[in-house]
Amino acid sequence: MKTKLLFSISLILTLLGRPLMAGPEGSGGADDYTPVSAWFKTYDTSKSVKACFEVAPDFGVKDWELAEMVRSPFNLWGSYLEEKKLLEQIPAHALKIATSLELNSNCQGNEDLKFYFGTEDEKVKQAKAQYERPFGFAELNHRHERFQEDWSSGFIWIANSNSLFPQEGIPSWNSSANSLRALILHELGHVFGNGHVTGTVMTPDLAKYLINDTRPRPRTSFLSAYDSIDSLIELVPCIDCKVSYSSKLDREYLSEAYRLLTNKEPVGHLFATFKREGLGFSEIVLKDDTGEHHFPVVLSGLIGGQTDSAPLFLGLGGRYFASEGRSYQGEIQTPEGNKILVAVNYNMNQQKISVKTIGVGKKSNILFVTE
Repeated sequence: MKTKLLFSISLILTLLGRPLMAGPEGSGGADDYTPVSAWFKTYDTSKSVKACFEVAPDFGVKDWELAEMVRSPFNLWGSYLEEKKLLEQIPAHALKIATSLELNSNCQGNEDLKFYFGTEDEKVKQAKAQYERPFGFAELNHRHERFQEDWSSGFIWIANSNSLFPQEGIPSWNSSANSLRALILHELGHVFGNGHVTGTVMTPDLAKYLINDTRPRPRTSFLSAYDSIDSLIELVPCIDCKVSYSSKLDREYLSEAYRLLTNKEPVGHLFATFKREGLGFSEIVLKDDTGEHHFPVVLSGLIGGQTDSAPLFLGLGGRYFASEGRSYQGEIQTPEGNKILVAVNYNMNQQKISVKTIGVGKKSNILFVTE
C-alpha cells in the first residue's frame, strides 16, 4: 500500500512538473551555491584545463565511462557558448573561458581541476561540511580568498554509490548513469561561471530530482527536467539562433490549431513543429497525411519580459549574461490571406516557445507549445 501511495504521489507531481518530495531529502550541493567567476579564463584560447579523476573501488561505474562523462559535458559547455553566439559579444582583447580539456585518470597533484568520484580527502571534508547530504558540489581550492584569480584551481566531488541513503540504495550510479552525467554537467556549469536557473540543468532543485532518479529502481523519472543545458526552458535564449522544436500539444489542441490556420479538418496523423532560421523568419509547420502546411510568423514588437537574476558565464569578457524570457506580438498569415494576431513567448511560463492568438474580446487559442 505504501509503495502504491508513493507512486501515486510521484505521478501527480510529474504531471504538475514539480520535483518529487516524498522520501529522504538532501541539498545535493545545489541549494546554497554562491556563483563565482568562471574558473578558467585566459587570453590564450589554445590553453587547456588540465584535469584528473580518482574513483572509489565501490563507485560502480567503470573508469572509461567516467572519463566520457567528464569530457562530453565539458565540451558541451564550450559548444553552448558558441551556439548561443555569446562569444560574438565578447571583445577580441578580453579574457575568454577555456573550453579545451586534458583529462587523466592518474592525479599528480598539480592539476587545475580534480574529480573525486566517491573518494575524500581533508579538503573535500571541509567543503562537504557546508552541505547536508550532498550528491555533489564544485569548490574552488581557494574560494574564500578576497580576489579570485583568472585561472583558479578547484575540484568537483560526487557522492559514492549507496552512501547518502544506504537503506534505499541511493545513489545507485550503476543503474542511473544518465543522472550521474547530468549531475556532472550541472557542476561543470558552476565551473563555467553559472548560477542556478530553474527549468535548466542549472536548476536549484537538482537534489530533489536525484533523490528519486538515483534509486536502484525508480518508478518515475524527472531526468527530462535536467538532462541537457536547455531543458524546460533555454538557459540562454537566442532568438536569432536556428531552432526546430516539436509541439507537446495533444491531438485535440493541434486539430483546433489546424482548423484555425487551414480552415480544414486534419487527415490522419498530425504533427507540429516550430522552425526559426533567425529573428527575421519563423514558421509553424503543421503536417498531416495530406502533406506539410507552412505558416510564417512575423514579429512586430516586444510585449514584455522577465529576467532571472542568476549570473551566467560570469567573468566572460568582464561581464555576465542572464536567463530571460520575452513575449513578442506578431502575426500569422493564412493561405486565404487572413492575418491572425499572436503572442510569441520565449522562455516564459516554463516553456521554451509558445504561440497563442490574441485579440480584444476574442478567445485565446494555443497554436503551439514546445516540448
